[in-house]
Amino acid sequence: MLRDLVHALRSWRRQSGLYALNVIVLAIGVGMAAALSTLVGTVLLRPLPYDASEDLHVLWFRAPGLGIDQFDHSPGTYLHFLDSTAGPGGSVAFEELGLYSTREVALTGQHEPRRLLAATVTPSVLRALRVAPSSGQLFPEAAADPGSEATVLIAERLWREQYGAALGLLGGDIRIDGVDRRVIGILPSRFAFPSPEVQLWLPEVIDRGDLAVTNFSYRALARLPPGADREALQARLETATATLPVAYPDELSERFVRESGMQPFLQPLRDEVLGGVASMLWIALAAVAAVLAIAAANVANLFFVRADARATEHALRTALGAGRLVLLRRGAADGVVVGLPAGVLGACLAAIWLTRVHDLPGLDLPRIWELSVGPATLLGAAALGLVVGAALGVLARWRLRGDAHAAEALHGARGSTGSRASWRARRAFVIAQVAASTALLLAAGILLRSFSLLSEVEPGFEPRGMTTLFVSLPQADYPTAERSLAFWRQVDERLAAAPGVESASVVSKLPFDIGGQTGTLVDGHPSPDGLSYVFGHRLAGPDYFRTAGIPLLAGRAFEPSDAADPHVAVVSEALARRFWSSPEAALGRKVRGAGRQADGSDLPWARIVGVVGDLRDAGLREPANPTVYSPLSGEVGAMLRSLFLVVRSAPGHTLDLETARQAVAAVDPNVPLARYRRGVDLVAGETARLRFTAMLLTVAAATATAIGAFGLFAILLSFVGARRREIGLRLAVGATRADVRWLVASTALRLVGVGAVIGLLVSLATGRALSSFLYGVGALDPLTLAAVTALLASVALVAAMLPASRAAAVDPADELRAE
Repeated sequence: MLRDLVHALRSWRRQSGLYALNVIVLAIGVGMAAALSTLVGTVLLRPLPYDASEDLHVLWFRAPGLGIDQFDHSPGTYLHFLDSTAGPGGSVAFEELGLYSTREVALTGQHEPRRLLAATVTPSVLRALRVAPSSGQLFPEAAADPGSEATVLIAERLWREQYGAALGLLGGDIRIDGVDRRVIGILPSRFAFPSPEVQLWLPEVIDRGDLAVTNFSYRALARLPPGADREALQARLETATATLPVAYPDELSERFVRESGMQPFLQPLRDEVLGGVASMLWIALAAVAAVLAIAAANVANLFFVRADARATEHALRTALGAGRLVLLRRGAADGVVVGLPAGVLGACLAAIWLTRVHDLPGLDLPRIWELSVGPATLLGAAALGLVVGAALGVLARWRLRGDAHAAEALHGARGSTGSRASWRARRAFVIAQVAASTALLLAAGILLRSFSLLSEVEPGFEPRGMTTLFVSLPQADYPTAERSLAFWRQVDERLAAAPGVESASVVSKLPFDIGGQTGTLVDGHPSPDGLSYVFGHRLAGPDYFRTAGIPLLAGRAFEPSDAADPHVAVVSEALARRFWSSPEAALGRKVRGAGRQADGSDLPWARIVGVVGDLRDAGLREPANPTVYSPLSGEVGAMLRSLFLVVRSAPGHTLDLETARQAVAAVDPNVPLARYRRGVDLVAGETARLRFTAMLLTVAAATATAIGAFGLFAILLSFVGARRREIGLRLAVGATRADVRWLVASTALRLVGVGAVIGLLVSLATGRALSSFLYGVGALDPLTLAAVTALLASVALVAAMLPASRAAAVDPADELRAE
């Protein structure tokens, strides 16, 4: 075999330029395939990093009667399910059932204040995940009881970065939101629940004597027993849901549960983590697989040409007694010399591309923190190149097997550059390349069109010049609403006075945040089913609408005096037009929340004083959601402690984080900032996945088209070389040079045309896979089809230019003399 490899290297040395080009072509296909395979394997195929992760599920509710597909739990529903799913004789529906949520906290004390993401969990959540601390212990069961000691678990990376891996931290105190908490354990760096941004875990304290039954802002994590009967479990969950009104008659009425269609359902934790990225990554993997196939087809054409050129040698060796295995081994060596360096180069390209995935703007892929370039990726890419190269080399030699082919080669060796069978095979390869390129171009085209149309959708606010930051005030330092209001007022004043700033305000939720839907009653318009309407709700400062660039359509915005008389509201245009004829007609009407005050009485009615433009909170693809805005006041209590700062900068200016930090520190140096984002980043985040998919398919389509064009160019050169005598005879009997050029160009157009039709059919057959990504266009967009057709025709003509020129330069006299 070593002798065969040396022989192959020597033969390739005479075609070094062609050899290098094909190695690069195959390396691009191998590198893209290796990179996407690693990404897909990490995100989609690798089990979650928890023991027996297939038994972990998230327990949700749905309320089809209210049009709500999925919503969370409350402490009350959690405890009811915990009690109701315990069967007779100690049997349980769940091995573990826990409650968790996330929130921003302020870490203060010896260091500069930091804003960190913390998870509040019941001890059963950590038991369900079967996590073992690196040091210390987990929360004991008593940690969830009222009055228990304030404790905390910290992430290993925070322990190392913030505290220098000091062993004395374990058992010591750290200050979180103004409360000293004892560190009882350090969780390993590989533990990333519920997200890798979480660096602190706090015990979720549940007081059975003061339950928040309707605070549906917690998630329930369940570990099912091995081999659990899902149907029986679902029946027990539905029974538990039906009995919620019995357990909490004052908070959840039987009518609400019945008419809302409130139902529990289990979702595998893996599906909840992945969200909607699976289809995007599978499409991307299919695209790069097509690129690899095109690259392999291109290299196969080269091997076919080499095999045809050596057909006489092959026939002579066969006639002299060389076995087929020896000849196939020569072909394998020929392929290995191309495939191995292509695999090594492809591994390097895959490593480079994978390290850049983290830098893609706005792309929030789940589990991306688990992605790494390891030996499996590098060795896999090298092996893929080696196998593909060897297989193509063997395939080219295998086609020359048989006595008939040997006789044909010996008979027609003089002047022959390839058999008809070889031409048909190589033509089929080119048609397949064009078909794959066409399908990719059409897919990339409609995604780019969708991205362009989606980017033109008005989000309802002016993102340019807007900056946002999140601030959460420690409860210990801001126990009253008056202190919180004073803090926000002073910070707004300082930010508004900063250089280049036009205005500043606060809001409880940023645009594109669909969470926090609340039950709402509209005076004079009872809900048809007797239940409350479910609308968006925000707290907004006096200058918020001007700062965010949300147009005021009727009435007025909030004023500072509304804090003293808070029974006013501003509503969105969608809400105003739903119940009244125009925004102006909504002024003076009344709305209120469906909940109750602490004394059990109804919430007060709020008079509508203004109507503003709609925000597309559910996403740019979805219609605007009706929204009610309330002013900042003492009546909203704890909600005042966690708000977003919104700053409008003058043209040519952008608020930098340091300026914002100084403004906040001047009011309270112990309050940190978090989530610094520009308005344009908010909009970009809504189109990030579509942009990523469109970009990747565009790169794949461009690469495939370039490789396909090279393959077409190569086969046309071979076509001209094989038919020089025919071309000479045509010129001798009166054909013009233009006729000869058209002969080559029409051959190129026929090959591209057949491939384009096949690619169109493939695109139609697979169009449904892209349907969830499309916006404003169909799976077969006429404009995209016309652009792709024009592009392919141009590629065909450009690829035919040099071969056509060579064909036209044939001297008929020379060819006749040779004949």
